[in-house]
Amino acid sequence: MNFFRLLYSTVLDALFPISEAERELFSYSKEKAFEVLPRASLTPKMIDSTGCETHHRTLGIFAYKDKRVSRLVWNIKYKKSKPATEIAGHALRKVVSALLCPDGVIDAQTNIIIVPMPITKKRRRERGYNQCELITEEMSRYVNKDIQIAFENKLLVRTHHTSHQKNKDREDRLDLEKDTFQIDKKVLNEIMDKINSLPNDLQKESQRNIQFIIIDDVITTGTTIRNAIEAMKKSGLTNVRGLALAH
Repeated sequence: MNFFRLLYSTVLDALFPISEAERELFSYSKEKAFEVLPRASLTPKMIDSTGCETHHRTLGIFAYKDKRVSRLVWNIKYKKSKPATEIAGHALRKVVSALLCPDGVIDAQTNIIIVPMPITKKRRRERGYNQCELITEEMSRYVNKDIQIAFENKLLVRTHHTSHQKNKDREDRLDLEKDTFQIDKKVLNEIMDKINSLPNDLQKESQRNIQFIIIDDVITTGTTIRNAIEAMKKSGLTNVRGLALAH
């Protein structure tokens, strides 16, 4: 931890001493946290450019309105908390496994690429890290070895910096998030080259079974993660879904 990160963390500790919600949260093991933290309701319906409902492609795990959950997210985002990140990584890994193996049977042909929600270079300089990358790195510690999972941090790129959205209404958020994301074509070509190097029958199977999952910390209106999904789909990646720690 560099001097400025240490100073920043110390100031945060002084301004925001640990709350009762945090004390309770960090008394849990990651397994218990997954069991006891309240689940989010269904993500609000979102209509894509074809008029189809896309809410079923995006899921938030925990209810952000719960104080323990909001402090969980805050500790990852602003304090780079290892205990909070462990809880998040464990929860997301459990849900990914459930989404892909709903009947408990693992499909050995399934290939998953986990993509953290990107931040801009400016935001990374300000904070020093991407909290979604921290979460996906923690997820990688718990992945089921029977499922082919890759973690790709450079595929999805955030092209411009926007101000914080907390106090903005839906229309303002929609305007801010237009054309926010791009795909790094070099990284995409590397992924496709690996698939194309397979025998023809395996190529078709891999292209059909590969699933991209974008990981975010919080879904509010769903605008950001929807636009990230649409950017990936415009690049020809059809099987894309979003998953967030909280909603």
